Amino acid sequence: MEECAVCGKIFIKRSSLIYHVSLSYAHECLKNSESKKKHCPILVYRCLYEGESALSKENLEKLYWIDGKSTPMIASELGIMKLTLLHTMRYYNIRLRNRSSATKNQINRLFFILFFYLLMDFFYIRFFHLLLP
Repeated sequence: MEECAVCGKIFIKRSSLIYHVSLSYAHECLKNSESKKKHCPILVYRCLYEGESALSKENLEKLYWIDGKSTPMIASELGIMKLTLLHTMRYYNIRLRNRSSATKNQINRLFFILFFYLLMDFFYIRFFHLLLP
């Protein structure tokens, strides 16, 4: 048995609870009544009521802004869909990078990978030249 921590409804299956939380949050958003909003996106629900700290606002901000990961990278790392991650980030009011900043971030990441492989190739060649007679 699964119980919604927000409204107290009881469900037989976990999938029913997830469906209920997601649908209730969407329904409350469509009503546009700020005072009656109780439910939250499913990732926020899992963080607040089920103790999954990987989905917290602080962790998502760290992954996105400090580690410089893109939303697809974060979504695949956490095993969730990108759109679900974006809804959660919007709920947490995490500002997204603009297109220019995201492009610079991607270029820096590619240059780092390229530099790393060139450096490894250089040392690999030097090492084997020392071993050969």
